[in-house]
Amino acid sequence: MWTRDPSAQVEKFMNWDRFQSLASELVSPKLKINSEAEADKAAGDFTASIASAYKLSTHKTTLYDLNNNLPGLDRLLREKQRLKKLWQETRDPACKAAVNWVSRAIRKMTHKKAIE
Repeated sequence: MWTRDPSAQVEKFMNWDRFQSLASELVSPKLKINSEAEADKAAGDFTASIASAYKLSTHKTTLYDLNNNLPGLDRLLREKQRLKKLWQETRDPACKAAVNWVSRAIRKMTHKKAIE
């Protein structure tokens, strides 16, 4: 039986304010292009600048680390699995609403912790 390593599950968190400031610093708006070669070079530089800003403003957190640092997350994940299974069997709208609520609670909890 194949099992996943919980530390392999990675969640990415983006700091949009940092991304915007880095992107505005790295991309020059006053660029004059006179030929096709300059356009190609400018496109490559722009792509590299945006990729660099993305990498510098994004950090990764494993779900295993979040589980260790967030009390109650394991309980919420188990509850989500139970509710999702129940919803798949019954297709009850109340079960789906509960699944959505638990999913949002997990997302908020993990996002808050990752930002800290």
